Amino acid sequence: MPKIENPKQYVIINKIVEQHNHPLDESLLNDAAKLSNWLDSQKEIDSCWLIFRGWDEDNTLTHLSWMMLYQVENWVKYSDCVINDVTYKTNHYGMALSLIVGFNNDRKNLILSQGLLIDESFDSHIWMFNNIVEATGIQPVVIITDSDPAIAYVNIMVSYASYIKFYFYN
Repeated sequence: MPKIENPKQYVIINKIVEQHNHPLDESLLNDAAKLSNWLDSQKEIDSCWLIFRGWDEDNTLTHLSWMMLYQVENWVKYSDCVINDVTYKTNHYGMALSLIVGFNNDRKNLILSQGLLIDESFDSHIWMFNNIVEATGIQPVVIITDSDPAIAYVNIMVSYASYIKFYFYN
């Protein structure tokens, strides 16, 4: 086979071998279903897992949140002061990843809960906090967040006892 000059170091494909061409085993469109099924399998192994799902009128998954056993135990112990932050539309599906973080007596960070939300709206925040508070019976005293105004209203809907502290980052 003659050597091909490639001064810019581009990859040149000059032959397709059918044996190497194979379709993906499953569609990328069902990643949420795969995650949901995996969470269900974990709950079958350990029934203490908390899994929350939200659906819209078209039966499309809009919210998915979960807590593993150790996260539930840590929520019971360390949820008096939590930090809530959301990374908005940074994944392939444009969903918001919401993390609720606390810290233990040694000041080590603990992820207390995580969820995928359709957006950063007031309703999405309420959905996540209500599910956690209803399942555990424990509400945070202090919620620290960034400048997202929707989380301020969570205080009113979830608990009048919670205090919201905003931190503004430049």
